[in-house]
Amino acid sequence: MSEYLHSRTAAADALLFVLLMVAPAVAMAFSHQGAVESVVSVGLIAAGVATSRRAPFVSLMAVTAFAPLYVAIDTIPLGMSPAVAMVVLGWLAGHRMPEARPATIGFAVVALLGLALAAAFGNVWSWPFVTLIELLAILPWWAGHYGRMRAEVFRAGWERADHLEREQRIIAEQVRLRERARIAHDMHDSLGHELSLLALQAGALEMAGDLSERHRAGVAQLRATAITATELLHDVIGLLRDDTDDEPARLEPASESVTELVARAKDSGVPVTLRSDGTLDGLPQMTERAAYRVVQEMLTNAMKHAPGRPVLVHLEGNPDELDVTVSNELPEDGAHSGLPSGGRGLLGLQERVRLAGGKLRIDSSGGVFSATARLPRHAPLLDDAAADDVRSPSGEPDSESANQLLKARNGLRRRLKRMAMVPVVLAVGTGLALIGVRTYTVMTTAISAETFERIEIGESEADLAGQLPESSLDKPSDGRAEQLPAPPGSTCRYYGTSRNVLDATRDLFRLCFDDGALVAKDRLRALPQR
Repeated sequence: MSEYLHSRTAAADALLFVLLMVAPAVAMAFSHQGAVESVVSVGLIAAGVATSRRAPFVSLMAVTAFAPLYVAIDTIPLGMSPAVAMVVLGWLAGHRMPEARPATIGFAVVALLGLALAAAFGNVWSWPFVTLIELLAILPWWAGHYGRMRAEVFRAGWERADHLEREQRIIAEQVRLRERARIAHDMHDSLGHELSLLALQAGALEMAGDLSERHRAGVAQLRATAITATELLHDVIGLLRDDTDDEPARLEPASESVTELVARAKDSGVPVTLRSDGTLDGLPQMTERAAYRVVQEMLTNAMKHAPGRPVLVHLEGNPDELDVTVSNELPEDGAHSGLPSGGRGLLGLQERVRLAGGKLRIDSSGGVFSATARLPRHAPLLDDAAADDVRSPSGEPDSESANQLLKARNGLRRRLKRMAMVPVVLAVGTGLALIGVRTYTVMTTAISAETFERIEIGESEADLAGQLPESSLDKPSDGRAEQLPAPPGSTCRYYGTSRNVLDATRDLFRLCFDDGALVAKDRLRALPQR
């Protein structure tokens, strides 16, 4: 399969090379350039195609090299026919390069190379065309790289969707675990209480004096079975509970009121007294449920750890809060009913009170064990523990995938801004450099028309040294100097005709010296541009 793909890739590259060579081939047939320029042009295109996949940066630099070649040979090899290759290979390089920095540095190096060649060949004014030709590769590369980054963000979006799907599955599993914890809480609160009452009633019945031995043995077995069932309940709760889960259960309030609960416990033989200075009417469901559970759990604890000791349930309230206090005397001799304790009741009770917006205080000083729950009469706002239902599992408003997508988008914007600045910086830098070069050249190589008129044939070079600038221009390459030949054997200097930087006149003054004396002075008019 890999060989097949490799052969297809090679065939695609070969076809691309053929298509890119159509325009240069046509230009080659009608061009009068030498073989060296043609070979260089074909070689650069071939190198660009050959390296476009494995080394896109090298491919980009190969086609961008056409820009400084303009300075070296005063024209682009094969005219503008390589422009197609620069555009196509520039776009492919931008699409295949993961980073923008190498290309940015490469473009800057090519521009500086063009400036160095322009200075070396004495043709500084050709350097602006280097940057203009370079844009034939820069702009397509920018477009290709922009498309690549958009595709990366698109893929990041799909990856985020996949991440969210996995996250939802994890959340669903966590919900199931929390539900298992809720069931464990409810089993302990409800079944544990009922089994404790059953064991207590069976123990009271076992002590009845008018009970026959056969029935007494049956009642004893019933009490033992209730105790065994309570132990098994604790074992099952240990399997169902997730001790790392902090979210309390959200169950509907019990239909039984606190008053009915206390009455039922008293009927079962528990010495409990209810004192009410407040009312449970108008309470939020979670608050009413929490008050019920506080009384239920503390009655269960009293039956387990202080059987036979009097229990006081005190309800005291005001328009804003309700205090539920359950207290019982501690046993003097440390007697225990024999019922097991899993240590989970108070933990569940704390969670329920906290969810209701209240606070639970446990006290065992003065020989009295008491629990006081202060509950609000108004529905509380969700705290952090309860807010897990509406937030991400991590507790953060946004998922990690959303943060990653935001980072990718911000990174894309920053990279696009940097990419967009490349042509802007090149243009501004080129303009400032041209202004500086032109200003320096005009101010140091020009003589005024008045000075030119005052100069007379036959004056010595030494006499004219004070009137002429130290620097002069190179011989023009447009052929105007040949149209007006200089005296044979003379040495000529060329000067500008104005020191005004904004003057666009391209005329030149020519002064020719022979044996230290001026033998000719001419004004070379600029040739009409073709």
